[in-house]
Amino acid sequence: MKQNIYLRILTILWVGIFTCSTPVMAATPDISGKWYGTWEMNELTGYSSNFSITFVGNTESGLWAETYVPELGLFNQYLPVTVTENEIAIGVDPYVMMSGVLDGDSISGTFYALTADDPPLTYTGFIYIEKDSGEGVFPGEAPGLQCDNLPPLFCMGSAEYCSELVLFEPRAGAGYVDSPEYPETNEDRYFSYLRRDLMQLVKYATAKVDCKAADWDYGNFAPMALSDMSEADGSTPGTFYNFFRHPPGTHEGGRDIDTGYYQLYATDNLLRPVCVHYEGYFDAGHCVEEPYGLDRWRQALYIAYLSEHPRVRVIGVDGQIGPVIEDALDTLVVSGWIDSGLRESIPLAYEGENTGMGWYLSHHHHMHTSMNTLHNIVTSIELNPGTLNRKSQGKYITAHIEFDEGIDVSQIDTGTVALILGGRTMLYAKSGQPAISDYNQNGIADLTLKFDRQKVVALLDNGRVEVSITGLADGSFFQANDTVRVLGKQHKGSSSKRDHPVFIPYARPGARDIGAIVH
Repeated sequence: MKQNIYLRILTILWVGIFTCSTPVMAATPDISGKWYGTWEMNELTGYSSNFSITFVGNTESGLWAETYVPELGLFNQYLPVTVTENEIAIGVDPYVMMSGVLDGDSISGTFYALTADDPPLTYTGFIYIEKDSGEGVFPGEAPGLQCDNLPPLFCMGSAEYCSELVLFEPRAGAGYVDSPEYPETNEDRYFSYLRRDLMQLVKYATAKVDCKAADWDYGNFAPMALSDMSEADGSTPGTFYNFFRHPPGTHEGGRDIDTGYYQLYATDNLLRPVCVHYEGYFDAGHCVEEPYGLDRWRQALYIAYLSEHPRVRVIGVDGQIGPVIEDALDTLVVSGWIDSGLRESIPLAYEGENTGMGWYLSHHHHMHTSMNTLHNIVTSIELNPGTLNRKSQGKYITAHIEFDEGIDVSQIDTGTVALILGGRTMLYAKSGQPAISDYNQNGIADLTLKFDRQKVVALLDNGRVEVSITGLADGSFFQANDTVRVLGKQHKGSSSKRDHPVFIPYARPGARDIGAIVH
């Protein structure tokens, strides 16, 4: 999705690198082996990428760093290394230099690089590097921490309300931060407008990862970085500047969002590659090897939690990342982190080869999530009874739904229709043939459905409570609202504020088109 914005510094001035004297070192800690790092550029807001260094040599022959920073023209280039106590310098002054403080198995510091432009340009920024321990990382023990105060999963309200395009606020919250990219700033987030329902889902999923994985014994525990959504009028980011950041037809109307990957060897989860993504100077934009910088367990959890919403259309990742996530999801099922039914419904898309679907390029540094839209096709809804007493032993609540003219209610699959309770649970209608009536006697056929009354009451708080109904009619997702009054003594732990499981039917609403990115 994201346009290739990589800065092409094709040549660094290497004069003198191999003619310089062998670096002289004092006694140093063992830094041999592979190190992975991230770097951020001062001159380009929001620009960050990854790199790797392999330290070779010794105090007698000299220490060298085999350096892979493709954006700076370094393709496994050997640079001299100087270590003094806990300070390290890599490179040749004044052409390219990375310097920092060695703290155990990490290095943090700064870099600069001189380009071959005429006149030369200097780029500066920050680096962070961690040593590859050679050991795998694993999730904690399932089911993780109890998460009682997650944001609601579902938007409560009408189709019009939940479809409203809004600025993603607040900019930072539990488990996420909206990270501006040039020409955006924290104050002017031109590309951060999203549908209300998708915004709510992202807040839910990031907060749930943040909570569930809070006691894992690895990782940077940093928030997920959010990136491009839509412009304020729903157009593709970059439209206002006549410089499209995505293919036409995507990121329109706030139904799409790009997010970073959860990462290893990094102090944050900004949008940056999590893999080797260059085979040569002019071959960029996709992983060419299995991702080394991906936190597969947190990423798989995030994808699973997004998929708890039945209107998620597709989740797209890089072709090398997809199989890694598939394996991680399978492991999370076996270990008890996610349900097998949820696993089977996850709409993950990726391309191992470029087949033209749009997932092959430019997903090495971000994941794309798209949600199906809602349509305002319900004329009226009434829930009966309108007052629910917890002492009652009644079996069902009945919903009478009237649709716009042209909708054939006899063709609606009742297995797609559900009540949204407390913003956290979807309770599906009783299975069987739909009842067709004219409940309000206006000459228009109504769809009449029944729902388990005891489950409804158990998942609602007392008082006048909003209830939404949603489903699929004639190929269009709909949503509408009514209210009920709940009375009686509420059992401890029955509050809708708790992290209730979602009741997922065998067949999720709507056929998911896990296909081309253009839609």
